[in-house]
Amino acid sequence: MRPDETPPSDVPDRFAVDFTGLTLLGIYRVDEKMADGGMGSIYLGEDTNLGRKVVIKVPHVRFLGEPGFRARFRLEISELVRLEHPSIVRILAQGDHEDVPFFVLQFLGGGSLEDVLGQDAVPASIDDTLAWFAPIARTLDFVHARGTVHRDVKPANIIFDEDGHVFLSDFGVAKALGNQDLELTAAGTGIGSPRYMAPEQAVGGELGPSADQYALASMVYEALAGTPPFDEPSTIELLVAKKSSDAPDLASVAPHVPPAAAEAIMQGLSREPSERHASCSDLLGAFEAGRAPIFDPAGAVPPGKRRSRNVLVMLGCVLVLLGTVGVLLNLRNLTAPPDATSDVAGSLRVTVLETGAEPRQAMRYALTKGAVESVKITMRNRMKMSGMDTSGMNSEQAAKALDAMPELTWRLEMRVAEVADDGCFTLHWRTLSLAYEWPPAAPEAMRTMLEKLRPHYETFACEVDMTPNGIAREARFLVPDDVPEMIRRELFRMYWTVRNMAAPFPVAEIGVGARWEVGETVDLIGIRLTHTETYELKKLEDGRAELVVYVAQTAPRQEMEFGSMVKDTGATLTSLHTTGEGDMSVDLSHATPARVGYEISMTMEMTGFAIDKDGKKIDGASQAGSMSFDMKMNMERDPEGR
Repeated sequence: MRPDETPPSDVPDRFAVDFTGLTLLGIYRVDEKMADGGMGSIYLGEDTNLGRKVVIKVPHVRFLGEPGFRARFRLEISELVRLEHPSIVRILAQGDHEDVPFFVLQFLGGGSLEDVLGQDAVPASIDDTLAWFAPIARTLDFVHARGTVHRDVKPANIIFDEDGHVFLSDFGVAKALGNQDLELTAAGTGIGSPRYMAPEQAVGGELGPSADQYALASMVYEALAGTPPFDEPSTIELLVAKKSSDAPDLASVAPHVPPAAAEAIMQGLSREPSERHASCSDLLGAFEAGRAPIFDPAGAVPPGKRRSRNVLVMLGCVLVLLGTVGVLLNLRNLTAPPDATSDVAGSLRVTVLETGAEPRQAMRYALTKGAVESVKITMRNRMKMSGMDTSGMNSEQAAKALDAMPELTWRLEMRVAEVADDGCFTLHWRTLSLAYEWPPAAPEAMRTMLEKLRPHYETFACEVDMTPNGIAREARFLVPDDVPEMIRRELFRMYWTVRNMAAPFPVAEIGVGARWEVGETVDLIGIRLTHTETYELKKLEDGRAELVVYVAQTAPRQEMEFGSMVKDTGATLTSLHTTGEGDMSVDLSHATPARVGYEISMTMEMTGFAIDKDGKKIDGASQAGSMSFDMKMNMERDPEGR
């Protein structure tokens, strides 16, 4: 038996409480017992008013006389209520029956991560693991930001609904940080599941968010390796091993995991809390960055064709084509769902600057489930370069390449997959086609590379869960499994774009003249930058709005990664500045704007390695200069108004 399992026979009959057949609060009919846990029983029931399944949780009566237990049970209820979040199991009601407390939870019919990991115990793919790893990491950061440590993060508490959406459950052992009144655990006692708990938790030490991170890293390790990081036969041996030794390196037991991604998980399993990542999202970010494959552009050029002598120019051409659509189309990398009463979501902040004249309307989308809309995006880039031809590069060829960028036309279809009672909605996006219009001067190597990749880009699809006011709270990447890893990495550029296609509005009431700012720090085309959009409401009539959008970006000095395109370039960004302006026509009965137009200018100053006229790197030599981009983008909804 695993150390964290409880024998089903450890509850004497005199302590058992059978709620089967009862109707609680006059509404909730208890149909059958689903399980007996260490602290109580779980029943399946039905909300007879709404005709939907529910879960009823009841503690074992043996606990009711213990000091502090009722407080712990009430704490679980209060934590669930206080931590209202789309990825946390929602509490529906609470009450008492013959002095035995209970509470009612939403029913999720997709099983638990424990069920998934228990199926043959085979290693999972990185993509399958990220499907639950990413939302749970962000949800835990949401919990931690509100001063709570879950303390019992384990596969049994990661629950799926029937559509595969993931939820965090069971706050029965959560501890409010800094609140001594809620110190409900005796000194020297570790509450939680030994297999996943952090070493400091096992001895009843002071806990912080990093304890939940350790448990999350343990689950990811188990999913990818097919075995947990520690698997000693007894609880004592397990806890001693965690305190005295490191887990086997994930890269050695899971060869399909890139070493850098494996290292991110191993850091999350550090014995010392201070050596772990700053947050669960940082753990996730390091893992995702580490799984990025390396792509050599020479591999996409036909045999006999030499790589462009101007490596940075060629990189710039590809990066702008694949990356800057996200800048233009409301790029906001939301790492967590927004608080119900706040305009903050993850690193994103929506700030109302002016409420406008006679503010009386909160802008909320009103969509119809099943509605289909299609959009066409066209984009044209012009680039210039200076100061980067001092080490043998052919500046004339570089200038021609910069002036030979194709016009990109991207057609997409959007379907409203779901509309909830509270106005939240889910959008399904898929690419219809992606095409380039090439000028005569375009280099053959560039044409060949992008045309070879285009069919893969056309496989792009994703689902996005949106708040009623148009801010993405979760998204799911739906690219087929057989798409190469490099392409999958680059398709995230598109993913960032469409998940925030809807114009974002503040939760507050606004009027004509209102101004609000949407800002965050985000990774884009291998650069960490601060992206800010300022919206101004110019016209409002019958759910239709005309907006002006001002775009600004800045970035500090940093090494340039170029996404997954090239490894070890030695290029360093010294500064980046972007300014731009656009306009949008929005109809709140449609998820996509009727029209969007942007003009944006970006200037990047950088230093990098130098290459000779044959395209070979010159050891010890470097170049410095700047690249500027003038971009025009237009988006329009299908003329038939689909």
